[in-house]
Amino acid sequence: MTSSTRRAPSSRIGLISDTHNLVRPEALEYLAGCDAIIHAGDICNEAVLEALRQIAPLTVVRGNNDTGEWAASL
Repeated sequence: MTSSTRRAPSSRIGLISDTHNLVRPEALEYLAGCDAIIHAGDICNEAVLEALRQIAPLTVVRGNNDTGEWAASL
């Protein structure tokens, strides 16, 4: 393979949203092995973020249901 045809290593990015206080076991299973996770809002509880951070680095967008002190920095 020449340098112009080498493929960059791939990454697996997980995308989740609208968890509304709950991260289902099926979602955690699917996200396992991701290199990064994006939560696209409506988290509703900081514990959801903590569960996702145990899997991979997390980027979060604040949703309209994400209120309170814990969500102020999102």
